[in-house]
Amino acid sequence: MPTSTVSKSFPVSDADLGSVISVVELLMGEPRRWRRMPWMVELFSLLVMSLSSVSVLLIMVQPVAVGAW
Repeated sequence: MPTSTVSKSFPVSDADLGSVISVVELLMGEPRRWRRMPWMVELFSLLVMSLSSVSVLLIMVQPVAVGAW
């Protein structure tokens, strides 16, 4: 059960979101995709950059809003 205001503000848990993104990354993972589908490589890098930004943001919010490391 979520107890912080940050965890209550998201519609899904971060573990569920991470699992979905891992499956998406697995489905996008063809070794020679950069030759056949360069747009897929750009989409993958956009996905990775946005999720890493959200991860950093959540780490920065954790001590301030949640009050715990």
